[in-house]
Amino acid sequence: MGECFELYFMPYRLSNYERETVINYNAEDRLASVFTWNPKLQKQLSANPEAKLITQGQHKDPRDRWMKFEVPRELVGIRKRRKLSSEDRQKRSENLKGLRALKRVA
Repeated sequence: MGECFELYFMPYRLSNYERETVINYNAEDRLASVFTWNPKLQKQLSANPEAKLITQGQHKDPRDRWMKFEVPRELVGIRKRRKLSSEDRQKRSENLKGLRALKRVA
C-alpha cells in the first residue's frame, strides 16, 4: 500500500508534448510575448540581449522550468518552406559533402 501511495504522489516530468511554447503578438504592439517550457529555446532567448525575461517558474519536478520573455516583434517570424527540386537538393548535398571534407582536413 505504501508503494502505491508514494508512486501516485511522486513528481513527474513533463512529456515533450506537454512542453509547449506560446508566442503572442498583435498588429499594434511592438513586443511579442513568448512563454516556453522548451529548455533549448529558453537558453537561446536568455542569451539574446533583446529578449527580456519577465517571469519564470517550475513544475513539480525542478528540471521542468518555464520562462516568459518579451521580445521585439521583428525577432518572431514565420517562414514559408522552400520546395527544392531534385537537382537543387543534389547540388546542396554535394556542396555539404565538400565542406565536410574540408573541415576534416583542417
